[in-house]
Amino acid sequence: CFPKLKDRLADEDQGVLTATVNTFLELARKNARNYLSLVPQLYHILVKTTNNWLSIKLLKVFQLLSPLEPRLPAKLVEPLTNILNTTKAQSVEFEAIRCVVRTMPEGTAIVALAIEKLQVFLNSSDRNLRFLALDLYKEVVEKFKAHTSLTELHEKVLTSIEESDVTARRVALQLLDRIVNPSNFQEAVQRLLEFSRKAMPNDEFIGTILSMAARDRYALVEDFAWYLLILGEIGRNMDSSYGATVAEQFVDICVRVPQVRPYAVTL
Repeated sequence: CFPKLKDRLADEDQGVLTATVNTFLELARKNARNYLSLVPQLYHILVKTTNNWLSIKLLKVFQLLSPLEPRLPAKLVEPLTNILNTTKAQSVEFEAIRCVVRTMPEGTAIVALAIEKLQVFLNSSDRNLRFLALDLYKEVVEKFKAHTSLTELHEKVLTSIEESDVTARRVALQLLDRIVNPSNFQEAVQRLLEFSRKAMPNDEFIGTILSMAARDRYALVEDFAWYLLILGEIGRNMDSSYGATVAEQFVDICVRVPQVRPYAVTL
């Protein structure tokens, strides 16, 4: 059936063509390498189509094929740039951004353009668009951290942590855990504590504080006396399931940092 299915990629009926590309997308998710021979036809459809739904499906296919064909990302730069600069459909624009993030090498102009466009989604008044942007930013930070403006992102993530939607809040906390650094760690902790006082349950906020602090042997903690004070506040005032973790970190820091022991016994 593969030759007959492949023939449908030349079908003039947009419904048939979209269904065919969608079928190849599902097949490629199982074994993308089997469909590398379709790249020329799929590329031709991508640069010619004005069908938003078809464009989205094609972009998803190319995300699966690009890691298997080293020459493909360079070939996709022109159509992806064109989509990012001209499309009025936010769904297509977002899928193009995601395709760039997942297929393009670091330090290229198209990556800078995609991150710029993603920032617009992050600043959107639409909660769903903000969520999509936050979720994709986890990949951006992982792959392009050196080219990402973390200061503005840090503030936006802290704001997003107050989202009423549980899933969006969880994504924001995961992203915060990835972008926090020693210079903004204290601010992040203080904001999380503020949120935890207002939220019930507050385990997500407390867990994020403890996870960030303990990472790489407390690499983010520049003032251990201050962090012991934070642990003391969590232990005394927060209704959390992390009591054992708080006690463990408190003891661990006292063992590792002798200078804070006199201070610790006063807490």
